Amino acid sequence: MDSLPSPAAAAALMSKVLDDDNLLHEILLRVGLPTTLVRAALVCKRWFHKAADRAFLRQFRQRHPPRLLGLYINGMFFTDTPEPAKVLPRFVPMLTQTQEPELATVLRRMATLSLDTIETIMIEQCWNDSVFFSRFRNHKYTYEVHNPLFPDRGVVILPAPTCAMIDDGHKPTFSRFLSTGGAGCLSYMWLAMEINVIVGRSTGKVHMLGDGVRVLLTKATTQLPHPLWWPKPVLIHDRIYMVGGTSNNILVLDLASSSFFTIQLPEGVEWSSGYKYGTVFSRADDSGVYLIDLKELPFRIWLHKDDNWLLVDTICLREMCAAFEMSDVMVEDEHTTAVSITQVGDNAEFVFLQMGSYTLYLDIKRRVLRKVYEKTEKDRYVCHIHPCMMIWPPTFPALKDDSTRFVFGLWVINALV
Repeated sequence: MDSLPSPAAAAALMSKVLDDDNLLHEILLRVGLPTTLVRAALVCKRWFHKAADRAFLRQFRQRHPPRLLGLYINGMFFTDTPEPAKVLPRFVPMLTQTQEPELATVLRRMATLSLDTIETIMIEQCWNDSVFFSRFRNHKYTYEVHNPLFPDRGVVILPAPTCAMIDDGHKPTFSRFLSTGGAGCLSYMWLAMEINVIVGRSTGKVHMLGDGVRVLLTKATTQLPHPLWWPKPVLIHDRIYMVGGTSNNILVLDLASSSFFTIQLPEGVEWSSGYKYGTVFSRADDSGVYLIDLKELPFRIWLHKDDNWLLVDTICLREMCAAFEMSDVMVEDEHTTAVSITQVGDNAEFVFLQMGSYTLYLDIKRRVLRKVYEKTEKDRYVCHIHPCMMIWPPTFPALKDDSTRFVFGLWVINALV
């Protein structure tokens, strides 16, 4: 039997492997989770610079897209007590500790987010490592940002949004919180739309909300044939995409130029009437926008880039749904009135569908459909769901006397587990 190498010989062998930049690149590319990548970066400065390199991170994300940890479900919930029904969020994990033992602590923190069940609480958005919700207390709403993965960061209280008043023919039509979802981001946008019913001109105002600070970021006005009551806005870099004033265009608010412009929808695509989500936006990494159209089967996914629409995918739901025993849902080729999109992931990687009493998760790239939630007798209805993603991009510790320390903005150690 061969004897074990001496410590010096073993160290020499390891150095021969780990000092090879190409091998180190391949090793780090296979660690699987961004949290593991951060810990690997702490080994030495050489590993740090390799792991934090922008080109490497692009490759890492392509191989390991951010994991979907779970989802918060806002629903009207009836208890066994005489108290009235409340809107309370619940966390539904998408990964189990058996599947990802390293994420056990993460999943536990997400599930035990401290929420006061005496009050009505509504989760508004989940942005990277932040959960933003509104709390109705003492006859008024407060807006808070929690970090369940990093409870030591405390709670950020956002200033109350401006309330549009009906005055001189102006009428508020829609308002919504928006965020780019950056890691460690403590600033959020408040989009408010109003219409002058006398002249038919609509105005969009965007405020930046920080920790106790509210600043008017931009204001723009445009002529629309109809008010925007439910524009489904999405913020992509410095543009806000919304359902347009007509059935066949997209209204875009450019924050840099404080102006509106429109994009024609792909041929054959029109906005759904009412509140059913049949067509929705999805962010694209390269500043483009995806459009998922579910009004016809098979449903279609479009990408708008360089002023053109490209049909990138089509999916037939009928065959996928046949595997589920859902007596209250019928999915036929001719119509999709029983199906609506409740949430969509970035880069059109996944969608959540509401079909009768069921919430389904569709992994678009892998063509996998899962039932993730079913309303119980105590549920009055499921009003909104909010996916919780693994943090991306990872944030790394600052290096002293290092000129690259601010490449990614705020640097902190993400001790997730």
